[in-house]
Amino acid sequence: FRRQGQMCIRDRPSVVCLQETKMKKKGIWNPKGYSIFERLRKGGGGGLLTAIDEDLSPVLIFEGEDDLEMLVIEVSVGSKKVWIFNCYGPQEDGPAKEIYNYWQGVEKEIIAAKTKGLSIVLETDANAKLGRTIIKGDDKEMSNNGKLLIDLVKRRNLNIVNSLDLCEGKITRMRSTITGLEESTLDYFIVCNKMLPYVKKMIVDE
Repeated sequence: FRRQGQMCIRDRPSVVCLQETKMKKKGIWNPKGYSIFERLRKGGGGGLLTAIDEDLSPVLIFEGEDDLEMLVIEVSVGSKKVWIFNCYGPQEDGPAKEIYNYWQGVEKEIIAAKTKGLSIVLETDANAKLGRTIIKGDDKEMSNNGKLLIDLVKRRNLNIVNSLDLCEGKITRMRSTITGLEESTLDYFIVCNKMLPYVKKMIVDE
C-alpha cells in the first residue's frame, strides 16, 4: 500500500513478499519491527523484497544467483519451521536455459525443505498462465510456463491457493494494450499440505 508517496503496511501482516521492486540499492524500505531481505537486479525490471516480523526469528536460507530470482527465508512459528519462498519467474519468451534454470532451482529448494520435514509457503510472480482448467473464471489457455509450474506442483504435492474456492481474487494483472484491456493470472500463492489447514478466507472491509 502507498500513502502520501510512501510505502506502508496495513493490518501488520507477518510476512510481505514483493516482486519487481526494481530497486538498485538496499535499504529503501525499512518498516519498524520487520527484518528485510532483498535481492537487487541490475536491469530495469525484477528485484525481490521479503519483509518478515522480527518475532518470527527469520533467517536467510537462499538468495538466488545469476538468472534464478528467489529468496528463501526460514521462520519459526512456535515449534514449527517454515520456509517462505519469494520468487520471480522468467518471461514466457525468455531464453530456454534461463527458464529451465529457474524451475530447476525452485524445485531444488522445495526438495531441500521437504527433506528436512519443514513446511512451505511460496509466493510468486511466475509469469505463467495456468488457464481455465486450473483457475476458475480464467479465460486463458495454459502457457508453457504454466505447464512447468503445474508439473512442479503435482510432483511435490503442493497446493495452489488461487485455484481454491476460498480465493476470490483470480485476476492478478490488469493492463491496457493496443488490443484492449488484458486480464491475467500470473501470480500464485502455493502451500504444502502441512500449511493448507491454516489458509483462511480473508474478509476485507471496504
